[in-house]
Amino acid sequence: MGKVQTTSVTIAEVQSSALRALEALADKVDSKCKVGAIAKAVKEIEQEVGLWIAVLARCFQLQDEIAVLELDRVFDSAPADLDGHRVALDVAKQKRRELVVGKTKYLMGRMDEAAGVADSNVLLHAWAARAVVDLINSAAVIVDDFHVPLGIESDRDSLKATRWRDATRSPQQLKNAGAEAGRKALTGVAIAASAAAAAVVSAGLAKDATKSGE
Repeated sequence: MGKVQTTSVTIAEVQSSALRALEALADKVDSKCKVGAIAKAVKEIEQEVGLWIAVLARCFQLQDEIAVLELDRVFDSAPADLDGHRVALDVAKQKRRELVVGKTKYLMGRMDEAAGVADSNVLLHAWAARAVVDLINSAAVIVDDFHVPLGIESDRDSLKATRWRDATRSPQQLKNAGAEAGRKALTGVAIAASAAAAAVVSAGLAKDATKSGE
């Protein structure tokens, strides 16, 4: 295996690792989680996504450089095959492009779903909801900047956080806040009931122990 081919294989392996990392980041976001958990996951993703996007960008750059070397080699050794080889390289590049775009869109889709959940719970989580939206927009800028050299236009609009004042007039926001407040109230009641029951049991045991000692 020649040096150029060995390098191509290495770059492909690094690219695959970066794509797996992006998918793993996407899977960190669960739209069924509570807003606090979503905010934590999104913050971790925003901190890491730039690294893996930079790796992918470098892989594309190196692959383009290797393609030029391959075309030069074919031109010198078999000029008649040059056009066919160029088409094959373009097809391979397009497949890599589609694979990468699929992963980045999957990541942003998961994050946008999470943003929707956070932004629908502004009344009780105003700060966390805004943080989620801001972090996702920041990650989206990184992804869009990566897409530009690949000739990919963004079809995603920047997210806007719902203002708390507006949330107070939203039936869905009020419903979500009421449901969460109700769950917290029930949890508090359950804890209080458990504590009361434990106190009653302890008092009974103490009373029995007193009678036994008389």
